[in-house]
Amino acid sequence: MLIDRKNLRQKGFAASLFLSTALVTMAASSPAVAQVSEQQSIDAFSASQYHYCDAKLMADFWGESIWQAKAGIGARILLGSGDYIPGKLQASRDNGNQCNWSETGFGYEDAENIASLWGLSSVEEAKSKMAWLATMGDTGDINQALGY
Repeated sequence: MLIDRKNLRQKGFAASLFLSTALVTMAASSPAVAQVSEQQSIDAFSASQYHYCDAKLMADFWGESIWQAKAGIGARILLGSGDYIPGKLQASRDNGNQCNWSETGFGYEDAENIASLWGLSSVEEAKSKMAWLATMGDTGDINQALGY
């Protein structure tokens, strides 16, 4: 029996290419990335620009726990695919996901100060505005007003 080595190599290359593409696609689409430890991922999330509200939005988007979302965000940062996160946060917002005031990381005194500083009519109005800004990923104005 005569074996066509060239044809066999081409089929082997095609199979290898298919398999590697499938694995990359699975890794890119999977919320949990296994190449780094969970603790490394959580540490990376904690040291990042992202906060609890972002993790909550991603958890809602991915259909998993907030802890898993923190690990997913941190893993992507560690693996160099952190540029993926802002788009997915926006997609989560577009799906109607949002944070409430208790998920912003700010305290009641912060809301009192924001109400006063921004001339809002009540602390409740401040809490609502802070929750909206956190959902939109725009806590910079809050932090600046509070001197953080």
